[in-house]
Formats: sequence, C-alpha cells, structure tokens
Amino acid sequence: MMSFIKTGSRLMEKRKGKTYATEYHFLPELEKVKLKKHIGRVHSQLKRIMEDDTEMHRQANMPFKKHRHEHGGYYTMIEIVGDLDRHLKEGKDITESMLGRWNTVFCNAEDDIELIDLNDAKNAVKELNNNLFKEQ
Repeated sequence: MMSFIKTGSRLMEKRKGKTYATEYHFLPELEKVKLKKHIGRVHSQLKRIMEDDTEMHRQANMPFKKHRHEHGGYYTMIEIVGDLDRHLKEGKDITESMLGRWNTVFCNAEDDIELIDLNDAKNAVKELNNNLFKEQ
C-alpha cells in the first residue's frame, strides 16, 4: 500500500438528483507530485502489459459492476487508472470516489492508495516520541 499525506478534505454540496456529495482531498505539492508519479507509472505499466498480453487486455476492459458511470455503463480497470492519471495531470485534487475505484482495482495490493491526514500523522509522531523518550 502506498501512503500519502493529505492536508484536508472538503465535502461538496449534493448535486440535484444525487444521493451523495463529492469529497475532495487536498495534498501538499510534494505529495501531489509523488502521487502523480505513482499513478502515471502504474498507468504506463498497465498499457504496456495490455499491448503484449491479450488476456490482460481483455481483463483490463472488463466492467467493474460496483462502479457505474454517470452516463450509464460500468468503469473498466483501464478507465479507472486512466481517469485518475488524467485528473492528476490536469492539476485537479483527488476525489474520494476516484480513490475508491482505484482501490477496488488494486484490492489490498502494493498499489493501493491510502491518504493519511496531516494532523493524524503529526499526532502519531508525537505519541511515538513520547513513548520513546518518556522517563522510566
């Protein structure tokens, strides 16, 4: 699993006719760069493998019944990976739904993405330091 630090999140207003609201996650610039490189690397590898392996090409184009497009139909693996790669290259913030789709594709593999809140990370470091250096 790949972990990245986020500085915050924002929940948008629900759109008309929708039962959910989009949540955006904000990352510091260095974390955005690292995430963009990670996503780009995985996207490039997937495209390269698809060119060489017809079975992988078929699998990458199979629909994920759990993730439906707004306009109907289901997302495929290559769409999920490509959408997130394109989204980040355009300089946009990552959404919770994109993150959820990505993690469905990689399901507890090394390419899963975890966003850690900056304050949680700071508190964990403080607690670790307190435990390491407390007087006995």
